[in-house]
Parts: sequence; structure tokens; C-alpha cells
Amino acid sequence: MGECFNNKNINIKEEKNKQIENFQIIKYANKCNFKCKEIFPFILNLDINKDSKINMLKVSKIIEIKLLKHKNIHFNISCLKDKQNKLKEILENTKKQLEKKGYNAEQLETEFKKIYENYELKPHFIIEHQKYNDLSKITLKLEKSIELKKENSQKDYENIKINIFNRLYFVT
Repeated sequence: MGECFNNKNINIKEEKNKQIENFQIIKYANKCNFKCKEIFPFILNLDINKDSKINMLKVSKIIEIKLLKHKNIHFNISCLKDKQNKLKEILENTKKQLEKKGYNAEQLETEFKKIYENYELKPHFIIEHQKYNDLSKITLKLEKSIELKKENSQKDYENIKINIFNRLYFVT
């Protein structure tokens, strides 16, 4: 009879140890924070020891990270292209505004090409102009450095001509 009680105690201890190991595995799996929730129950139900299950969880997490990283690279490339298109649009609108103010279009074109090349890989600095003031700094710099276009050069010529004749007429 002593052995029977002892076997029951051993079985109870083994069950408690299995429960503790399962809780440890569950805790480790929760720390892994799997995106794919089907991996964890599959590994938990396998009939292998605790260390092997933890190693399988580690390897599964590494594979999941690599797969997601590869997926995000393609996502980031398309996202960057969208941002670059927005950057082109914003720079084009800014260029049109400066042209309306009377700045030289040729100089603006070359300057905006340089600006696009500088911000091509980091377009968020201009796109998010409420957060960053790069766009306002660029426009101020361009307004100072680019010449105003003389659209009415013929009109200016006529005014100079009239002024010269008026002075000559009044001098004599």
C-alpha cells in the first residue's frame, strides 16, 4: 500500500511539473508576441520536452521576423514612392507660387531640382511642413537668392524714354 500512495504522489508531482512547464512555455510565448497566433498552440501540443518547445518558439519567432521584415521592405518602397510623388507635387505648387510673385522661372526650375535631389530620400521633412519648417526655410532662401523677373521690360523702356525726353524738354 505504501507504494501505491507513493506512485500517486509521484504522478501528482509530475502533473504539477507539467503544468508549471506549460505555464512557463505560455509565458515565454506571450513574450514572443507572435503575429501569427496559430504557431503557439501547435508547438504547445507537441509531445516534447520544455527546452525543445522553447527552442522551437525561438526559431519560429526568428522566421516570423524575417518574413515580416521582407514584407515591410516592399511596403516601405511603395510608401517612399508615394511620399516622393507628394514631395514633387508640393515643390511644384511652391514653384508656381513663386513664379506668380514674379521670380525667374529658369532659376526656380534649377533650384527646385536641387531641392528635390536633397529631399528625395527624406521627403517627410517637406511633406509634414506643419511639423518641420524646412519648406518655409527653403522658400525664404529662394526669395532672397532668386531675382525678380522683369516682365514689363518694354514698359520700363517706355517709361525711361519718356523721362529722358521730359528732362531734355524741360532743360532747354
